[in-house]
Amino acid sequence: MISKSINLKETAYEHIKELMLGGKLKQDVIYSERKISTEIGVSRTPFHAALQQLEQDGYIDILPSRGFMLRKLDYQDIVETYEVRSAVEFYCAYALARDYQKGEGADTVAALKETLDRQRAIADTQGDIEEFMNCDLKFHTLIVNYKKNQTLRYAFLSHIYKIKHLANNSLEHEGRVERTVQEHQGMLDAIVKGDVDQLLAATMLHFDNSQALDLEDLKNSQTL
Repeated sequence: MISKSINLKETAYEHIKELMLGGKLKQDVIYSERKISTEIGVSRTPFHAALQQLEQDGYIDILPSRGFMLRKLDYQDIVETYEVRSAVEFYCAYALARDYQKGEGADTVAALKETLDRQRAIADTQGDIEEFMNCDLKFHTLIVNYKKNQTLRYAFLSHIYKIKHLANNSLEHEGRVERTVQEHQGMLDAIVKGDVDQLLAATMLHFDNSQALDLEDLKNSQTL
């Protein structure tokens, strides 16, 4: 039987992650352990255990007697996140491209086209950047979910905060929204054609360009 404390720890862990993914927690802000544990109705012991797990997973830093704050991603965090994305997403995109040539995966390709069309419309009208970011995450999640491989999906989801944070940062650069649409189109074209070499090139171009911007941001922050 799973103990109540373990359930409460998991509840607190997922709640804090939802706050992070929803942009409710900000960088450089110290958050009160007591305040948030009270807000969600979880006692201090399982709440602190959740924080320790989040720290171990690389999401936060615990500040003894002060609270916790979001961890600032360093060079290794950025590079490793993009390495995981490249490996997982290329393989899943390759599986989709292979299956599409056999008449399978049409629903996923249609969903990718619809998501990309929405991104293009937002880019063309300089619309809601938050909606664009949500579409960006949806585009990549559709690719990962296609394979229905729980291990690959877990590898992607375990980095989801870092993925979303880094993607959002890179999309703030001038011209990045428009280039993202072009790069997504390159990936989708390769999937539809079943061209593995083009797919690899398009996938790596997309991630290399995003990573370069995030590393540039990191360098600039360190020189301030």
